[in-house]
Amino acid sequence: MSALVLFSGGQDSTTCLAWALERFDRVETVGLREFVRAAPLALGVPPQRLQREAEAVWRGRSPGAKSETRRGP
Repeated sequence: MSALVLFSGGQDSTTCLAWALERFDRVETVGLREFVRAAPLALGVPPQRLQREAEAVWRGRSPGAKSETRRGP
C-alpha cells in the first residue's frame, strides 16, 4: 500500500509523514505550495480563493475567519 502526505514542513505534517513511513511501503509527499498551484484545476476552485484560504491556514486562522489581534501573555 502507499500513502500521500500533504507536507508543509511543520510539526504536524512531519508527524504524519513519520507515521506514514512506519505503516506504508511507499510514501510520497506534496508540498503545500505545489498543492495550492495544482488544486484549483482539480477541484474547480478559483485559484485566488484557494490561495487566501491556504494563507489563512498558514497564519493559524480558520479559512474565512476575520482578522484578530493576538496579545501576548
